[in-house]
Amino acid sequence: MPRRSNDCAEGATPVFRRKGRVSSLGALSLVCALTSSAPAASSCTASKLTAAGKNSAIELNCEAKAARIDAVVDGACLDKASEKLAAAFSRAESKGGCGSSGDALEVEARIDEQVADVVAAIPRGADDASRACAASKLKAAGKRSRSRLQCFAKAEKQSAPVDVTCLAKAGDKFATAFDQAEAHGGCAVNDDAVLVAGLVDGYADLPAVLGYS
Repeated sequence: MPRRSNDCAEGATPVFRRKGRVSSLGALSLVCALTSSAPAASSCTASKLTAAGKNSAIELNCEAKAARIDAVVDGACLDKASEKLAAAFSRAESKGGCGSSGDALEVEARIDEQVADVVAAIPRGADDASRACAASKLKAAGKRSRSRLQCFAKAEKQSAPVDVTCLAKAGDKFATAFDQAEAHGGCAVNDDAVLVAGLVDGYADLPAVLGYS
């Protein structure tokens, strides 16, 4: 007898069915398996993209706190971000279907490079006003990174191209935050939004590294 549609794994959709005899049940089983793995892979990639965005934002928030008080960044704050990323990647991989596994450290290293570039581009200055400005800009950079990667995560879940409106919204919020920081006065450097945005977006291959297609 031909295999019934509900014989596939949960979430799978058999791509060919016949009223008569099926030439190869093995072939049909393989089709079921392949169609069921695609949603799992998309879900895993989306979860990792979301986690990477959160990690970038948390690390830059750690740097913002340090900038505000002109101190060395708190290692415990960065460690907490690292632990959250590792835990999120582990959860995603435990559900199966990931295109790659064990890549948390690689992704974290790329985020660390991104954060270092952004921090180097936003000087703290020599007084409270300049340090407050730097802290605000660092937070804004983290939000931009997180929001952009969330746009890719949503697209991955929907198996669709990334929504340019979503990316534009992230860009608009970032620009507004920089304008507001500079409007308060005292910034060590002004008009650097384009530079910092380029540094954040310079790691735009992260979605591809995590399997976004």
